Amino acid sequence: MPAAEAPKPGVSRDAKAIMRYDASKKSLPVAYVLWFLIGGLGIHRFYLGDSRSGGIILGCAVGAIVLGMAIHPFFSILWAVVGVWWLVDLFLMPGLVRKANEALIDRLGAKA
Repeated sequence: MPAAEAPKPGVSRDAKAIMRYDASKKSLPVAYVLWFLIGGLGIHRFYLGDSRSGGIILGCAVGAIVLGMAIHPFFSILWAVVGVWWLVDLFLMPGLVRKANEALIDRLGAKA
């Protein structure tokens, strides 16, 4: 009966996955800072990996700027869309960060 192989020195796959997670996980305080400072452009959504909704917010903001300059700066419906979405994200942020981190866990688990 062959002798059991000695464990290889180094870091286990689980430890590597944990280190990758710690290096890549999304931070709720960072997401809130991005939301507060430049959330009207959807940058916090891009940070959390949701480029689709981030792109929609960015498109609405750019459209509001362009239409505001062409028509009237105070009556753009797109500003209302951006503003409401920005305000709703105040309450959705913890769930969005949790969802992004759970997706990261799933990706790291699939590689291990």
